[in-house]
Amino acid sequence: MTAHRRTLANGRSSTVATPKAKQMNAPPGPFSWQSRDMLESPAWRALTINGRRFLDRLQIDHLSHAGIENGNLKATYRQLAEYGLHQSEALEAIEVAIALGFVRRTGLRLPKVATTYRLTWYGRILDDGAVESSTNEWARLDHAGAAKAVKTARSKVAETRASQFNSHATTSRSRLPKTATTSRSRKKRLEQANPQKSANASATESRSPSISCKGTRERNNRNIAVNLARWCWAAVLLSSSNPRAEATEL
Repeated sequence: MTAHRRTLANGRSSTVATPKAKQMNAPPGPFSWQSRDMLESPAWRALTINGRRFLDRLQIDHLSHAGIENGNLKATYRQLAEYGLHQSEALEAIEVAIALGFVRRTGLRLPKVATTYRLTWYGRILDDGAVESSTNEWARLDHAGAAKAVKTARSKVAETRASQFNSHATTSRSRLPKTATTSRSRKKRLEQANPQKSANASATESRSPSISCKGTRERNNRNIAVNLARWCWAAVLLSSSNPRAEATEL
């Protein structure tokens, strides 16, 4: 195998391979590609590791459909979990990849329905058979824009999780038994059925606190009197057992 070589400005050689060399380096099966410009872009550098896993899983689905289903690609939570991306991390990974311009949603976000996506560095075939070129939204971001996009995506995820938590808490509270309300309703019905009995019960309830307070004061007074008598008797015994106190009294 022969190849023509030329030297670059940095001293390294660049090889222009012959057709045999190209055949040797050809991939053995379906393959996915990323351009050098994309790999060196600020958006790719700002991409998180979980965002990269999400892109890899979409590319696997892209290859599984011969590369003609871009725009209808799917990555369910189960598939992402099998690929190493936990469900608690999947939402942030998806939002970061979208904010950096590598992915776009093409379907509605519906409960229990897999969302469809489009990889922006690939073209796609539309429903009418027309071909749409790649949009490459990632190329529009500089370093500051990429950092801001990641921050915005994370804030959006935090707001979504807070909203889901509040909704779940409200639903949980609504499912609690309404014991207090039921008791009040039952009491009101009893009062309407027997007004005289309810009036007597209310009078008893209004008197019971004062009686309870009066009994508590009497017990406290008795305890104070008993303790005072004990202290006096102890003082008498202590003075009778002290010889100096007897001498002073004499």
